[in-house]
Amino acid sequence: MAVIPPSKRGALLKSEQASGKIALFRITKDAQKRMEAEVSKAVRSPNFATSAAVRQRLYKVLGAEYAKLDAITSAWVKSEATSTAKTWYAIATNDISEGI
Repeated sequence: MAVIPPSKRGALLKSEQASGKIALFRITKDAQKRMEAEVSKAVRSPNFATSAAVRQRLYKVLGAEYAKLDAITSAWVKSEATSTAKTWYAIATNDISEGI
């Protein structure tokens, strides 16, 4: 890994934060679209208001979507934490070896 001078570390941190915001926004936006599609599909059912089975199916599908979102988000957090930790660990070990 290339050595990042102390003067550029703030910019690196801001860049990592910005890319993280964008990635998390995309993850949640995709989940929102999937959930909205399921809700739209359910309410178009002619017996939505009177059929408990239709509503239960919707609740089950939405619950599964939340579980999927949790899994995707958890995987993203782990990936980002690992990547960030490796970057900043390399910077720290370089600083220690240089006595900074």
